[in-house]
Amino acid sequence: MGGFCDKLEKPFRPRKKITYFPRKAVYARRRYRGSFEPDTMLQIRHFGAYGDDCEYPLHKDHGLVSTADEYSYIIDTTGLIQNEWNPVEHVKYNGVITIPPYTVTMSDQEYIVAPDDLAFNIFEGLHATIPMPDDNTRDDLAAMSINHFRNAVDNTGESLATFFKELFQSCQGNLKALNKYKTLWEKCMRLYADAEKRYLRAGHSGAASAWLAWNFAIKANYSDLRRLLCSFHRARLRFEWLKQRNLKPTKIKFSRLKCFEPMEPIILNGYVPTKTWASDLTQPCVEPSSSFAVEHVAYLELEKQSYELDFHSTGFVIFSIPEWVFKEAGTGMPIVWMAQEGFTNPVKIAWNSIPYTWLIDWFVSYRTHLQEQSLDLSPLKDAAIIYSAHSFKLKSSWLVKHVWFDDLGRHETPLGAVTYDSYVRKIGLPESSENPFRVPWSGYNLSIVAALVTQWFSRRH
Repeated sequence: MGGFCDKLEKPFRPRKKITYFPRKAVYARRRYRGSFEPDTMLQIRHFGAYGDDCEYPLHKDHGLVSTADEYSYIIDTTGLIQNEWNPVEHVKYNGVITIPPYTVTMSDQEYIVAPDDLAFNIFEGLHATIPMPDDNTRDDLAAMSINHFRNAVDNTGESLATFFKELFQSCQGNLKALNKYKTLWEKCMRLYADAEKRYLRAGHSGAASAWLAWNFAIKANYSDLRRLLCSFHRARLRFEWLKQRNLKPTKIKFSRLKCFEPMEPIILNGYVPTKTWASDLTQPCVEPSSSFAVEHVAYLELEKQSYELDFHSTGFVIFSIPEWVFKEAGTGMPIVWMAQEGFTNPVKIAWNSIPYTWLIDWFVSYRTHLQEQSLDLSPLKDAAIIYSAHSFKLKSSWLVKHVWFDDLGRHETPLGAVTYDSYVRKIGLPESSENPFRVPWSGYNLSIVAALVTQWFSRRH
């Protein structure tokens, strides 16, 4: 059952006892690697009306410029025991960008902007604009962590109580129909065939009918089948875990890999000249003091190549479950199983019995969705959270493009790739302005909504 069923978290046991507690600590210790160097020069070449090639050395302010391939810094705490509660910020950047000469056409004249071997990194701009989770995502991650820390059993999924209720209602009053439910797989196949025929008769295409039939007839029952096979196995393991950790400080960890996915490219201004310097067109070649600026739009665009942001949180909790639950496995394990499968939560059973409540759940936050657990009658009460911390670990790679506009339109030149990795650990859980509603515009949700809208319109036309 271990390969088929989900794995459960094992109790945390420190390998070594802590016998020494340091008394001195240095907070916000800063260490750097890499160096910044002063700005270099730009060469602006102007091809005038008579074909003269004038080269003038002009200074362009790029801010801090580094010729090193790698730059990194770490801010941490020294003198304390290394653990999940020490704040850390570690950022690592790799990549040097060089902008080749490019031509700008303005008012039927060509101006060549030629950076003179200008190699620099874009760490400051990327560091200031790197995409990070929005308030809704941060609030969901915090709510998921709290629920995972406090819950004695994981009962946030689809409950078997609702499934058994629906199965009982389907079979009630008709004993002959019980033969059709010899196995859940036979029921799935029958429901799928009936659903597909119904959608085809309603005028849907074959692909749309198969997709709707799968999601509403097969997928839900397959998850119930898997939960039914694994529920007793999970309840036994969880019972032993709670028995061992009850009334003891326990470390619990929660992770959400690839918790956020950015959508838009990053635009960096100030790294590319936005003015070309041209001499007076009536003169073959004049000094820079008599030149004038030809303005145009230019910037760096960073296109995402890879982006993996992992969220990890740690909580120290204490469970206070009545001792009678653990006196006999025959008494306590059924209680764990019933709480795990939602039989002790009448609010959740009633909510899931109402048609299309799953669609409403899409548009509410995870924290709001957890309110249905407020009237759970299980004796397995929530744990008390003593301490908590969280971290975000990012590994990203970006393709840098030089983009500029002139009278001929938009131009784009790939310059190379840079990497930006970071690890930030803070005390507590992510803070955000909670929004109880969500707009779940994911591809899967959109496909379901589109199929339902198509079905609704086909029935009325």
